[in-house]
Amino acid sequence: KKVSPDKMVEMQAKIEEERKALEAKLDMEEEERNKARAELEKREKDLLKA
Repeated sequence: KKVSPDKMVEMQAKIEEERKALEAKLDMEEEERNKARAELEKREKDLLKA
């Protein structure tokens, strides 16, 4: 299914926001951080394929 450009920008911004929040949580376990980062990257790739 096609994602509208507006929706795409919105989702991209959300991913960026989550990534920043993730970087801010330095007290998080490294493993948890890596898992969350991998999830964000996966969502970003899916977004670019849409």
